[in-house]
Amino acid sequence: SALREAGVPAVVSQAGSVRESDAAFELSAVLASVASPRDAGALRTALATRMFGYGAAVLAALGADDKAWQAIVDVFDDLRKTWWEHGFVAMAEKMLLVADARVRLLASTSGPRRLTNLLHLVELTEKAVAEHHLTPDGVVTWLDRVRADPKLLPEDTAEIRLESDAAAVQIT
Repeated sequence: SALREAGVPAVVSQAGSVRESDAAFELSAVLASVASPRDAGALRTALATRMFGYGAAVLAALGADDKAWQAIVDVFDDLRKTWWEHGFVAMAEKMLLVADARVRLLASTSGPRRLTNLLHLVELTEKAVAEHHLTPDGVVTWLDRVRADPKLLPEDTAEIRLESDAAAVQIT
């Protein structure tokens, strides 16, 4: 963090599993809301993630504005429809665009790490969808199980990847 504050890009090479990252919890929350877009609690949790970035004041305002809330439910309904009609990857790409997640995540100092973890998790989830023919609800269950049980993903598959490090000091 001191290197970043001084304008020196740096990445920390670390062991660990992407399944234990904040991104895993947040992706699970967002996918739960896509699977059940009319579940207000799940939708509020998804909107409060770093991916969507809605703060408490915005969420409170949405709670008081039925028309605005319905517009958001419609967006998540559309994501669910995209998932069913075009597959998980098409939905995930659309979700990242709708949330403006790449820009939002990269705006913070830990953004490259968060985005790398999120995209890694999307990749792992797509592989599980293809291998196990998972429905949206099945994906949420799978991701929650993977987060809880390290044995469900091989270590080398779930190992945290380095974010873009082409011009960065590597700290091990």
